[in-house]
Formats: sequence, C-alpha cells, structure tokens
Amino acid sequence: MTTAHRKSLITRIHIAKAQLKLDDDIYQAILASATKGKTSCSTMSLPELMAVMAAFEQRGFKTQKPTRKPANKTKAVRAPELAKINAIWRTMHQQGFVRDGSERALTAYSKRITGIAQLTWLQSNQASRVLESLKKWHTREMVKQLGEQPKNSQGKTPSYATICDIFQQAQGEQP
Repeated sequence: MTTAHRKSLITRIHIAKAQLKLDDDIYQAILASATKGKTSCSTMSLPELMAVMAAFEQRGFKTQKPTRKPANKTKAVRAPELAKINAIWRTMHQQGFVRDGSERALTAYSKRITGIAQLTWLQSNQASRVLESLKKWHTREMVKQLGEQPKNSQGKTPSYATICDIFQQAQGEQP
C-alpha cells in the first residue's frame, strides 16, 4: 500500500476520534488494545492502522464514501438569449418560414453562424449574434409576406417587435 493510503487511514482514524467524541485517554486505550501497546498512529504499520479502523467501526464509526465531483468543474452558464432564439425559431417554423423546426436544425443554423457545435455551449456574445441573425431573417420573411416594408411615423423602418405585431395583425385579418 502507498504512503497516500497510510495517510488516508490516519486521517480517517482522527475523524473517527472526533465523530465518536473520544477524549485522549480513551482514544489511546483503543489504539493500544488494537495494536498491542502502540498509542501513536505515526508508529503503526498499515495492518495495525487497519485494525484500529476496525475497532472504531465496531464502536459505531461510519465511514462515508467520498463523493466524486464531476470531471468538468466549471459549471456551464446558459446564455440568456437561448430562450429567445428557440422562441423565434419555433415561431418561424409555425409561420412557414423554416421547414425544419427541430432543435437539430436550429443547432445547424447556429453552427453556420458561430462555428460552435452545440447551442448550450454558446457564450452570450455568440448567442446574441445568432439571435440578431434570426431576427433579421424573420423580419425579411415577414416583410416579403406583407408585400411592403412597414414604416413608423417618422418614415423609418420599425423595430423587430413592431414588425412582428404588424405581421400578426395582417395574418389575423386574412381569411
């Protein structure tokens, strides 16, 4: 066995002492009875340390299995734009502007823009590029369907949200 295993056993023995709330005299008495007189872990062999652990387990010490942490310690942060991207994609599919409304198709579209293989891997700035690209595409398709470019009261092109509202109203008016 390795030195690391030895150190691990000594650490667990000290944890057992604390968990069982043993004072020094009782702790040393248990060590001595398990090892034929030794009262210090540093002087014990590996089999003696294992015997001490067994003695503590008989007295109620419960060893806890170490919890493994995931290999990737950085938690993925989901870009807030992803919900909007998905919503616009679904809307465009429902309106007939996108043939394939699947997540796979949206991922392929996003990959063409960013080079990133998965939507969930996008950073916020990359997701913004995909979102703006989708909004421009959607706007072009709605304007094409309307037949003319809507203008606001100043004669300028209205916002994406305004064009969506105009398009929805026009769709509601058609039989």
